[in-house]
Amino acid sequence: MESDEIAQLWLHALKNWDQAAVHAALLQRCDSPGQLAEVAKLYREQTIDSTRHSVAEAQLARITALAIAQLEVPRVETPVPVPYAKYAAILFFVLGSVWLAAWL
Repeated sequence: MESDEIAQLWLHALKNWDQAAVHAALLQRCDSPGQLAEVAKLYREQTIDSTRHSVAEAQLARITALAIAQLEVPRVETPVPVPYAKYAAILFFVLGSVWLAAWL
């Protein structure tokens, strides 16, 4: 586990397997993709046990939804300032003017 707090919450979830609030608290503390992956691994191991299978599958579905939500955060691209764009425009104008004057 990446975090002692998450490890403690996992042990608490194992002891109180049928309490949805305990599992919700565990998932609420998983704020990074690495933590979600680690907790998903732990739940996946619990799917083998027939008495824990349904809860483990439900939590895996929630983890999947959380992971997708983290990926779908709106991305706003910051425009990259082009420091020479202004100078390029001026150069284009000057060269165009010189070419036009030479052509006439």
